[in-house]
Amino acid sequence: MKPIILFFGCLIVTATVSAQNRPSFGSMYFQHPYLANPAMAGKDSGITVYVVHQQQISGGDGAPNAQALSATYQLKGFRVGVQAGNNCYGLFNTVGARASISYSQPLGDAGETLHFGIAYGGYGTRIRSKDVEGDSDDPMIQQFNGRKVSYDGDLGLAYTDNHLTVQVVVPDFTTAFNKNREDLSGQMQLYTTVSYMIDISGLPGTTLTPLAGYRLVKDEKGITDLGARFYFAQYRFGLEGVYHTSSSVTAGLTIAILPHLSVQCMYSSEPPVVRTYTNGNIEIGLKAGF
Repeated sequence: MKPIILFFGCLIVTATVSAQNRPSFGSMYFQHPYLANPAMAGKDSGITVYVVHQQQISGGDGAPNAQALSATYQLKGFRVGVQAGNNCYGLFNTVGARASISYSQPLGDAGETLHFGIAYGGYGTRIRSKDVEGDSDDPMIQQFNGRKVSYDGDLGLAYTDNHLTVQVVVPDFTTAFNKNREDLSGQMQLYTTVSYMIDISGLPGTTLTPLAGYRLVKDEKGITDLGARFYFAQYRFGLEGVYHTSSSVTAGLTIAILPHLSVQCMYSSEPPVVRTYTNGNIEIGLKAGF
């Protein structure tokens, strides 16, 4: 029994360290910012659907993997959206879903717009009893799996124009700054980014978008994100990369297969503290507009 408990504890520590030093999905920076900010649901018109899968490269039994599905729809000046996600690590499986609503207020004739968004939903973590090597009917496992679903939400704000994008997000706003919750150590409390799209002269349809961001993490050192994206509209092809001060990087490419259908492939390295055990993660996303 003790070895099982110890094994569970090690998995929790490893998963927590990885999660707090690397964004859930690298595509939240350029390809689909709605994954991190409910206010950015207003970025695209019509119906937008995005599905993404992330997998640890040196995978084995219990290797971390995650999936997410999101959809947004414009309703007059508002946009409604839903997100569902699944995160597996070791014997643990976390499933969650959230609904969001955002409002976009035009400020001028040059595309200046202020976006407000809120998302709320629930999530639950369970131990996969069928994969336990030992007594899967142990009372501690049953007690863990009997926990109630947790509820929380995100608050998001964004300003956009034809070139500039500024974002501010408070994830899990009901618990993010709760000083009495020691179990929330490592949780992201604030996420901000500033990016500016530059048209490259002499190369029609080619843009460079530098980005700078900051993530405030509870009880840990904050993480600065510095990156850029090149997009070649003529070839419907983009390259992007982000360096994180947690000594990790995220890099990838985007290919527009059709005018309203694109695919993204990304690689994320791990911070040095866990780099011995894994070669990083790959991420594949598909975005469709209707």
